[in-house]
Amino acid sequence: MEGCCSAKKACLIFGSVYLVGGLLLFGWVGSKVGKERRKNTEDPNEENKLEDINHYIHFLDLFLALCWIIVASLLLFGVCKANSRFLTPTLILIPPDSLAMLINVVVFVANFGFLHPLVIAFNIIRISGIVVNIFFFWCVFHHRNQIKEQISKEK
Repeated sequence: MEGCCSAKKACLIFGSVYLVGGLLLFGWVGSKVGKERRKNTEDPNEENKLEDINHYIHFLDLFLALCWIIVASLLLFGVCKANSRFLTPTLILIPPDSLAMLINVVVFVANFGFLHPLVIAFNIIRISGIVVNIFFFWCVFHHRNQIKEQISKEK
């Protein structure tokens, strides 16, 4: 059942995007973490507060980017080889990734308020990421079930 919009193609597209995104994010955040310097944290202005929050978020992003590089590679291999076991790590990583995005939204809103221009842009990006993760989860779950059904029919 290969149509123009099959779950297999969606998994390949999402997997490729997440692999490239993970590589880019890992390189960008890795370069930022190495060069970051903690400034005077006694001055409670907005810029220092933002730098402090970003300092901790960068470590989480670095870890998640590394996880996405590994998991997206496994996903692409699993889709190409029609092996459902390689799709499972993606289904395990998507919920914590979405939870991390949601926590980032809550932290920024709690520290800067909901109507701060930077927070509005940040929240739009993160909430869009959560929505994309939901569709990604659905595609991988659906394709995994298709592979399992195909294997059970062959037996």
